[in-house]
Formats: sequence, structure tokens, C-alpha cells
Amino acid sequence: MNDLRSPEPCDPAPEPRDPAPDPRDRLFSADGLSMDAIARRATGGALWAMVATVIKVAVQMGSVAIIARLVPPAEFGVVAMALPLVMIGVSLSNFGLAMAIIQRPQVTHRLANTLFWTNIALALVICAVLLASTPLVARFYGAPKVGPVLAALSLSIFFSAALAQYYAVIRRQMRFRAAEAVTVLAEVLAAAVAVTAAWFGASYWAVVAQQILYPALTVLGLAIATGWRPSAPPLERSMWRAARGAISFGGFITLSGMLNQVTQSLGTVIAGRVFSEAAAGAYFRGQTLSAYPEARFGNALSGAFLPGLSRAAADGAAFRRLYMDMLRRIAFLLAPLGVLIVSGADLIVAVLLGPTWAAVGPVLAWLGLLALGAPLTLTLGWAMTATGAVRFLAAQSVIGLLLVGSAMALTAHLGLAAVAAAHGLTALCALGPLSLIFAARGTPLDIMAVCRRHGVNLAVAGATIALVMTVRGVLVFDLALADLALVGAIIGACYLSFGLIDPALRHDAGALMTRLKLRRSARSPDA
Repeated sequence: MNDLRSPEPCDPAPEPRDPAPDPRDRLFSADGLSMDAIARRATGGALWAMVATVIKVAVQMGSVAIIARLVPPAEFGVVAMALPLVMIGVSLSNFGLAMAIIQRPQVTHRLANTLFWTNIALALVICAVLLASTPLVARFYGAPKVGPVLAALSLSIFFSAALAQYYAVIRRQMRFRAAEAVTVLAEVLAAAVAVTAAWFGASYWAVVAQQILYPALTVLGLAIATGWRPSAPPLERSMWRAARGAISFGGFITLSGMLNQVTQSLGTVIAGRVFSEAAAGAYFRGQTLSAYPEARFGNALSGAFLPGLSRAAADGAAFRRLYMDMLRRIAFLLAPLGVLIVSGADLIVAVLLGPTWAAVGPVLAWLGLLALGAPLTLTLGWAMTATGAVRFLAAQSVIGLLLVGSAMALTAHLGLAAVAAAHGLTALCALGPLSLIFAARGTPLDIMAVCRRHGVNLAVAGATIALVMTVRGVLVFDLALADLALVGAIIGACYLSFGLIDPALRHDAGALMTRLKLRRSARSPDA
């Protein structure tokens, strides 16, 4: 295990020559962009991603608030117990091939088409396996209702496999505005259907419908936006040989993603198996709410930054500069949300979910620690992906699963909050340093500079949490919404002060204002 790098994406097997160039290849071309242009597009894409993500989070929070009051924890727990297997199936079906489309220097229509049909074939196999396993899963939980829900949710795996390929195409084109517009529209439509179904008594089937509709509608929108259509499945063996490098690269991405998903899902599985359906529903709600900063904002920003990191992988200085800019900006955006979750979990639950979900509060507070470490672990994962060091990423996920899984198993007898505490503390104290160790071996990053920046981010987060908890101890309103607004105001003021003090963040803000003024001037009719 001397060299864990995965060279295949950067040195792929030769693709068979076409008798004539395929005009569809231009849909995958990234030629002609300088590093400055890539950086500008990444920054602009990040801005669009943030705007779209705020809208999507507002839509989702609204639908969660309504559905939580229409579908009680015990009923929601039926879906919660089925979703971990579905999410693992989604990770397996994607096989990391979409990431290979973004990361590889050259991609053709024939190669993308081969990877598309590989994803679809994997998705169909996984759907069949899940359908066959539904009786066993229902028996494992002792909940017969889980079987039909799992069977229905398996359909979302098929749509997610197709979605991953189309999303990779539009990200490679660096058309971030179109991508975010499609996902926002799909989110609104899926949420509207789910809320309507829950209102008319569909119970947990409303949540099932939302899980299926979102990827289906997004695939349709991205197919229109990209202009790319898959051809018939390739029959030539040479094409499959040409895709072998991407498939090998995707295998390590898949292993990492699957193990991370297992790690995230362990708490829900333990709750459903050891405690009850209501406990599974409560833990799943806490886990998904705590993962919002990473899942919504972080993953949206990866679509903007990862293509730029991949293009800069050959230039160490440019790579380090782009990474540090990315870490600083993402931490400034995500850390306040993590602080809000840790210090105001009970208020979030009271406002968003209502009194019947009070058990979610302690779970959410402990799992909020994951959000504080997310800027580091997320960005280091992108750095290792961009440089092709995906074997490091997979090794890190294996060790992370063993650490977190052992901690959760040892605390399961202490209750739901103890399981969440084991996950949150292990992730914050062990997974961050583990990521730094692997990134030091697999990327050209200046690890000491990364440590210093992360240390500053954690220090600011810790000080802000201490201030919030102190104020909450002496100033309490009769309304949870007012308390939550106060907490948000304190956090906002702290991070605004940090942004004014920190020279790099001041520079970022000035550059953003200059760019917005230039764009406004360019659009002015007098310009």
C-alpha cells in the first residue's frame, strides 16, 4: 500500500478512433478556458449555487414543517427505516462514474454514453436486489409496513443513476445557472405534490412520492438543458475497454460514498432495530437536519469548485491557491449553520417540527458537530478527487466507518442521544485529522496552512457557541421563534465581525462587490 493513488482518470486507456468526429463531443469540451476564467466561473457558480440552495432549503423546510405536523414520528419512521438502504443503493448505482466525467481531461459522447448505460445497468440490478430483500428487511425491523415502502422507493435509484450522469454533463459545461434553475423547479414541484398528498391523508406515502419525484423531474429538466441524449447501448468491446479507467476511478468513489452513507445511516438503523419506529423517525429527522449544511450548501458548491480544482490539478501553486480560497469561503458559509444547529437545536425542532418531535432536539444538537467539521472534510475530499487520489478517499472512509460504528455500538444501550453524541464527537475529533493525514499524502496542499485555517474556523465557532449559550441562559422569550431569531442574530453578528476582521474574507467581499458592480454596469443601457 505504498501508493494509493488512482492514475486511471488521468491516464485512461486509449479510446477507439471514430471514422469522423462526433459533433456531440462539443457538449463535453472544456478547452479554451484559462485558469483565471475557470476561477471566475467557479466563483460565479458558487454564487448561483448559494442563491439556488437558499431557495431549495426554504422550500424543503416549508414542506418538512407541514409534513411533520401531518405525519407523526411513528408513521414517518416507516420511511426512515427504508431510506438507508435506498441511499446506499443510490451510491452503488452511481458507481462514481459521473465524477469521472467531471474529472477527466477529455470526454467524448461515446465514452459518456458508455458510462450512462453502465449506471443504468447497475441501477436496475440494485433495484432488483432491493425488491427481493423487502421481506428480510421488514423481518429485521419487525415492521411489515417497511417492505412495500422499500419496494416503492427502489424506483428512485433508477432515476438517481440517470440524474448523476446528466448533472455531471452540465457541471462539466460549467453551466451552473441552468443546473440550479432545474433543481429548484424540481424541488418546488416535488414538495408541492408531497404536501398535497399528506394533506389528503396519504401519510408516509407522501414522503415516498417526494423521494421519487425529485430525481425524476430533475432528470427531465437536465436532459432539456444540456441538449445531450444517450445513444443506444454500445456493443463494441473496445468502448468498454476505453471506459475501464473511469470505471476503476468510479469504483473507489463508490466505495467511499457507500461507506460514508452507511456511517450516516447507522443511527437510524440502530434506532429502528433497538428502540422503535418513532425513535427511527426522530433520529432520521435529526440526522437529515444536521446534514443540511453539507448536503445542500456543500454539495451545491462542489458543483462549482470541483471542476476548477480538477483543471488546476497539474499546477500545484494554482491548486493550493484555489483550495484555500474554497476552504475559507465554504467555512464562512457553512460554519454559522453548524453553530446554529449546535446551540439552537431545541428551538429549531420546536419551530420547524412541533412538540410531537421533541425527541429530535438532543439528537440534532450532537449531530450538529458534524456540520462544524464539514468544511474541512468536504473540501479535502474534493481535493483528493480532483487529483485522482481516490484510493486515499476510500481508505479514509473505511477507517471512519470503523471508528464511528464502534463508538455508536458501544453507546447504543445508553439511549438515542448517546448514540448521536458518539457519532458527532467521533466525527469532529477523529475524522478531520484523518482527512488531513490522507490529504497530505494524496494532494499538493500545504497541510499546515490548511490546519491553521481550520483551527481559526473552529475557534470562531466555539467562541460563538459559548456566547449564544451564555445569552440563552439569561435571556429567554416565551416564544420559540423569538428565541431562535435572537440566536440567529447573535451568530450573524459574530460572523459579520469575523468577516470584517479577517483580511482574506475582507478581500473576498471586496472582489465580490467589484464583480457585481461590473456586471451591473455591463447590463446598464448607458454602458
